[in-house]
Amino acid sequence: MKHTRGGLPCSSCDKVLTEPSLLKTHMSRVHGKKSSAETPSPEEQRKKPRKMINCPTCGKMIRPQYLKKHLITHFVKRDLKCYFCGEMFNHSSLLEGHFRIHTGEKPFFCHLCPKTKKEFGTNGELISHLRLDNHDINQCALLTM
Repeated sequence: MKHTRGGLPCSSCDKVLTEPSLLKTHMSRVHGKKSSAETPSPEEQRKKPRKMINCPTCGKMIRPQYLKKHLITHFVKRDLKCYFCGEMFNHSSLLEGHFRIHTGEKPFFCHLCPKTKKEFGTNGELISHLRLDNHDINQCALLTM
């Protein structure tokens, strides 16, 4: 996979992501594509495929139940600016999470991988890890509170 200035470029758009897992998620969510090297596990093959639709404004692939919430993002005033890159946000928690891309901070870690101490920048990345590594999500004290 080719890196550019500290990131991995999307082959379908101009987006550059910091980690292979984020690029994989981006390709799936935004472009509805799976990477060619990705082979689904038998468990994933048994799962019912999720229905996705395109946002009529930006084309992003979204589950139908989240379309209304997503559409709001196109019309909400974005007045919080990242002083690293200039990207604009409409909520302070989104900006805070975005800062972690620039600072490298990874405050979330897997309690079920104590030897490797896997760390993640967002709670969503941690949850994805728990699912992909076949951890029982209910075992994690942070997620069951």
